[in-house]
Amino acid sequence: MNETQAEYQVGTDENELFADRSIKEKKIEYNGKMWPFKYRELTWAQIGRITTKATKTTEVNGDVQVMFDIAEYSKQYLIETITEAPFPMNQTSFLKLSVGFGRLLADAFVEMPTLGESESKNSSVPSTEEGLITQPPE
Repeated sequence: MNETQAEYQVGTDENELFADRSIKEKKIEYNGKMWPFKYRELTWAQIGRITTKATKTTEVNGDVQVMFDIAEYSKQYLIETITEAPFPMNQTSFLKLSVGFGRLLADAFVEMPTLGESESKNSSVPSTEEGLITQPPE
C-alpha cells in the first residue's frame, strides 16, 4: 500500500453511496428577475435511463450508427430532476423557452453523461491509478 492509499478509511455507511434525494433550491437570474426552482439529485439509474432514451441506433449499409440527442437528454434530465418550477415542465413549455433562458436552465441543472473515455485530466472519468478509484474533481 502506498502513502495515498493509507490516508483513506474503509467505508462502512452505505448511505454515503446513495444520491441525496432531499429537495434543494436554485434560483436563476433572467431579465432582471429571480426564477426559483426546486430539484432533487438524480440517481445513477435515473441518469442511465435518461441516457438510453436519448440514444438512438440505426443501421446504415450494415454499419451500426449511434446518435445521441442532446436536446432530448437535457429535456428528460430537467423533467426528472426539477420538482417545482415557475412554469409547467413539459414539452410545450420547452418548445417555447428562449434560447438564453434554456441555456441558463441547462447549465444550472443538466450534467452531461460520459459517453466515452476521455484523455482529459478534467473529465468526469475517475482516476484508477494503482487500483484506487478516486472521485473526479467538481
